[in-house]
Amino acid sequence: FLWANGTLFDNVITMHDTPSLYDDHAELRQGTSGYWVRALNGYRLAPYTHSLFLDSDAYPCPRVEALFHLSDHTLKKYKKYWQVPSTHAADFAIGIEQFPQARVKHANHWIPGDKKILTDFNTFPERNTGAVLWSFERRVAHTFAHFIPLVSEHIYKVVATQKVKVINDQTPFRVATYLFRRLEPDFVEHQIPMHASCRTYAGKADAGTDGFLNGMYPLQQDGKHCSECSCTPCLINHCSSAHFVTVKGYKGWELDIPANVSLSK
Repeated sequence: FLWANGTLFDNVITMHDTPSLYDDHAELRQGTSGYWVRALNGYRLAPYTHSLFLDSDAYPCPRVEALFHLSDHTLKKYKKYWQVPSTHAADFAIGIEQFPQARVKHANHWIPGDKKILTDFNTFPERNTGAVLWSFERRVAHTFAHFIPLVSEHIYKVVATQKVKVINDQTPFRVATYLFRRLEPDFVEHQIPMHASCRTYAGKADAGTDGFLNGMYPLQQDGKHCSECSCTPCLINHCSSAHFVTVKGYKGWELDIPANVSLSK
């Protein structure tokens, strides 16, 4: 947790180094094969039953605890806050790629089997690994956390080539998620909706989902975004360097944050 005991982190988990054995199959401008395989191994080391993984440029907003209602297997809270396409709480929740309208590069190359049978693979969107929520209450989630790095190493070693390279972790993550959902129909994935996992790339024509257009960052009557976004539904902010989310003047990490800022109290 931020600022616990006067330090930035209260628990640091050291990852074993992963050699970059397949860098000729990796798009190195986004990361080596060792870097991404090591990152995808991290999920299985989660120290808590309910664990949220965030990119280093993202931060939890006030009321972020509402996100954990998605994985509340007591069913007491999550249906009070979320509208979700399942009567079961999540084993795993993640947002879709910020460019959902874009076709995956070299889509046919990544089909994990007969393309005549797996006809839905090319319309299966990438997941955005900038925010990943896990519930390890059920064994199936542990299995998936171990399945992801196995699939990733196979893709780097066998499937990718020097011409068709792995761009980043979302390439093998997509394949692993698609396969696991077919192999384990009991596995429950929920989507972290875009209004709760906020991002914007203002002024960038080539950017994807824009929080200024879909209501994640409310606009004033003059068309300009709110300076503090106190009324935003954001629970996670992926653009912290530009537009901080606040609730009643608090950004979520302050030690003296009052109880009435928290959704759960």
